[in-house]
Amino acid sequence: MSLLKAGDNTLIGKINGVEKSFKAFVKEGMILSVNMYPGVSKRVTKGTIINFGNIKW
Repeated sequence: MSLLKAGDNTLIGKINGVEKSFKAFVKEGMILSVNMYPGVSKRVTKGTIINFGNIKW
C-alpha cells in the first residue's frame, strides 16, 4: 500500500459499519507489525493517519 510511510501508521474507518483502527509499523519499506483495535484507538500517534472510509469485508 503506497500510502504507508516509514514509522507508525494509523488506519481508521468502518468495516461492515463497525468503527475500527489499525496500527502498522513500517521500516525500510516492509510492514513489521500490525495491530487491530476493537473500535477506534485513542492512542496518540506522531505518524501518518489514513482514513479508509466504510468498506464491506
